[in-house]
Amino acid sequence: MNKKFLTSCSNRIEAELLKGYLESEGVKAFIEADDCGGMAPHLHVLISIKIYVAENELEKAKGLLEDFNIDEEE
Repeated sequence: MNKKFLTSCSNRIEAELLKGYLESEGVKAFIEADDCGGMAPHLHVLISIKIYVAENELEKAKGLLEDFNIDEEE
């Protein structure tokens, strides 16, 4: 399966919430972060936490990402 970059998050919690939201909508999501599996969260200032999805689900995920961001602002 080819993974495509969707977005980056500022911390592990945000990434996990977004991943959970995407997966609840049927989109398989993957987190890529070099923070020692969450054991060294202070490293997030040095690295970005990236969310990837399957290539064939990228457009759906982009739409869901817009909904996710709108929901946060309300």
